[in-house]
Amino acid sequence: MSVLAVVAVRDTSTRLLHKWQAEIAGIPLLGHVVARLKKAKSVRQIVVAVPETTKSIPEWAVKANVPVVYGSESDVVSRMAIAVQKFSEPGD
Repeated sequence: MSVLAVVAVRDTSTRLLHKWQAEIAGIPLLGHVVARLKKAKSVRQIVVAVPETTKSIPEWAVKANVPVVYGSESDVVSRMAIAVQKFSEPGD
């Protein structure tokens, strides 16, 4: 079985702004999430789903060799659906 892992991220969290950038041991939180997913044997592909207005997350994802899809700021499910439509394969 293979899995498409979609990480929904946004830059405008109200309780902790730019939460994905918060560093733990010098690594952004998103970096820890991606590193853990890369170790999972069943994960075939990792995709980061971000709002259309986001600028900083895609730069990080390019450096980490993780594709990015863009969607609605307010509709996280539609962002994830875009990732699934674009990157899923039979058996995912």
